Amino acid sequence: MEEQLWPVEFKRKNVEVPFYIVSEQAKKLGPLTDNCVLARVSKIGSASALNEGLPPDFAWDFELTAPKLRSYSYTIMHFAHRVHIYPTLIKPNSAIKKELGIKSEDGLISAKSEEEFKGYLKEILNTERLKDVIQSILALTDKNGLSTE
Repeated sequence: MEEQLWPVEFKRKNVEVPFYIVSEQAKKLGPLTDNCVLARVSKIGSASALNEGLPPDFAWDFELTAPKLRSYSYTIMHFAHRVHIYPTLIKPNSAIKKELGIKSEDGLISAKSEEEFKGYLKEILNTERLKDVIQSILALTDKNGLSTE
């Protein structure tokens, strides 16, 4: 009989993965805006990830959508990591990058831990730019706005 060379057991890492963290925040936006502004996380392909300067292994877009404005979406950020999860690279959109004072040429932020990732995400979600975009979408979808329903 062949000798078993694998470890006897594997322990799961005790860490929240970035996709889960962002997805949970995405779920919280709808109720805050009477579902006029939603957020979604979607997988992006390898070519798109590489184009953004991100590793293609596990890469996502995080964006706002407005059901009453049909095809409108606003990209908040892209984020990606390799199989080791952290560091996770975050690439905010250019307006958010500017507001946060990110000076790196590639616009990337490297979160080395779950705590750092949550901290950067909180900063991004609380930017004046993002608040303004959400308030503008709400104005466009109210009874006096330009809703395409």
